[in-house]
Amino acid sequence: MAFSDMSQISEAIASHEKSLMIDKELGNVNGEATDLNNLGVAYQQIGDYTKAYSCFEQANTLFIRAGDRDGEGVALIGFELSILAEETMQARLKTLRSH
Repeated sequence: MAFSDMSQISEAIASHEKSLMIDKELGNVNGEATDLNNLGVAYQQIGDYTKAYSCFEQANTLFIRAGDRDGEGVALIGFELSILAEETMQARLKTLRSH
């Protein structure tokens, strides 16, 4: 990942975290869920799958509470894509180490 991309993702993470705090203060459950989902995507892009999983799980819980079935599906897809990305990365590392 290029440095500028990393910088942009860091800025996006900061922006989503700020938005998350505001939505929590306002009691906007759907907004919180969306912010967490967006954070999950950002963490996924930088390969921090532990944080991505956590964000997607929290987003899913909040989407369920808000009755947002579409959002729930999006969060679950994000979670699954993180699992696949991590498995792919681990397989590539294993291949590199075996050569």
